[in-house]
Amino acid sequence: MLQARHVLSGSAGKAHVAFTDRWGGYSSGRFSSLNLGRSVGDDDTLVDANRSALAAA
Repeated sequence: MLQARHVLSGSAGKAHVAFTDRWGGYSSGRFSSLNLGRSVGDDDTLVDANRSALAAA
C-alpha cells in the first residue's frame, strides 16, 4: 500500500511533498519493488504502473 502525501505551508506558499520507499509496486525480478526510474532497464509499462500507483496514493 502506498501512502505519504502531505502539504507543507510556509512563507513561500504551499508545497506538495512525498517520501517513498521500495515496498510494493509492480516491477519484478531485480526490480521487484516500487521502481520509479526508466533509466535502469526496467519495463517501462511497469514503471508507468508504479508511477500511477504513487500518484493515486
